[in-house]
Amino acid sequence: RIVDVRALSQYDSKQGSKGPLQTYVLRSEPKLVAMPCFASHQEVLHLLGLVRSVPQPHDAFFSKGTVLHRILDPEETDVVAQIERRLAVVCHFDVQHLWPLRMVESGTVYGLCNRGVGQRCALVCLS
Repeated sequence: RIVDVRALSQYDSKQGSKGPLQTYVLRSEPKLVAMPCFASHQEVLHLLGLVRSVPQPHDAFFSKGTVLHRILDPEETDVVAQIERRLAVVCHFDVQHLWPLRMVESGTVYGLCNRGVGQRCALVCLS
């Protein structure tokens, strides 16, 4: 079943959440949660701008696999630092255990979307 998790809470595409952030447990083992409005529209634009500001080779390890676009420096900008702190709270990690954040384009073939980008504690969809 596919659900638009944004529809579960009050959502404004330009402003993000109108209330407190909410987390929905989709699965407990492995832990899989959804958090609508995790990042504001402005934060998403900022992250996308960081990817576009530094040209990177777009080599995928596997055809139609995940492509690494950029590895962010820890606390690279104030916005990145805010997102890192928010991720740390949601994932129950110390912030330094999240570093470095990677900006990737997810693969489109089942089984190849997790190749070549390292370990993950969280995935944030920017669409």
